[in-house]
Amino acid sequence: MNNPVIEAVSFKLNANVSDADFVAASKAVDHFVESCDGFIRRRLSKGEDGQWLDHLEWASMEQAKKAGDAFLKNKDLAPFIAMIDMGSAKMRHEQLMASKG
Repeated sequence: MNNPVIEAVSFKLNANVSDADFVAASKAVDHFVESCDGFIRRRLSKGEDGQWLDHLEWASMEQAKKAGDAFLKNKDLAPFIAMIDMGSAKMRHEQLMASKG
């Protein structure tokens, strides 16, 4: 059995984007990932330094990468993407080794 894959995307928001507007726009991402094969869960958090973390869990690396390709092409997600300072964005894919809760 393959371990699930964690996709972690860290980033900052563009100037003048409020947290409330960004969280509201992230609902479109929820709808998108729920329609993707292999999606398990998503969490969105913000650190005291203003850095955000979008934390997704996928059943496989192939499904995570397929969803990532479709994400960038999905016009419904353009408002969400436009709020992110893309110069600050970093993405990682890692195999989940242990989890509780």
